[in-house]
Amino acid sequence: GARRVLNADAAVSVTGLAGPDGDEFGHSVGTVFIGYADERTAFAREYHFEGDRAQVREQTICAALELVLEMN
Repeated sequence: GARRVLNADAAVSVTGLAGPDGDEFGHSVGTVFIGYADERTAFAREYHFEGDRAQVREQTICAALELVLEMN
């Protein structure tokens, strides 16, 4: 829906656990899901990063940007 609402060529979404704790479902800190959608495809990938909260967030940003570059 973000592509449509914003009239964008592509959209990226991020959710996950940057810390300091895991969740009630057993996912550990560093578990991150990055979604991507464009006019041809839509999917999500699961990632497992290591480090503290700041490091997980930085790795997530880098992976999301790399995914956009990979898809274009």
